[in-house]
Amino acid sequence: MTVVKLNRFGQTLTGREFGKSSYLEIVKEQYELPIALDFSGVASLGSSFADEVVLPLAQKQGNQITILNANNVVRSCLRDVHDETGINIIYDSLD
Repeated sequence: MTVVKLNRFGQTLTGREFGKSSYLEIVKEQYELPIALDFSGVASLGSSFADEVVLPLAQKQGNQITILNANNVVRSCLRDVHDETGINIIYDSLD
């Protein structure tokens, strides 16, 4: 599994346009699937950003994505994405 660290995009991940550009940067690197998203160091996540990054990556992986080290604020946003889209989100940590 390839781990993509999202803190390289900052501590606050919000905005549709920022999400689109971040997604393009991720896919440009041609990671091998499956991809897990590591939220270490990310304080908050906006639903628009998640719609542009988390959702399409999950769709490339059979509507499933592994999320690592997400705090409660990030998890709350991801729950909303799950509720709206039905993608399967697996939570884990890098202990």
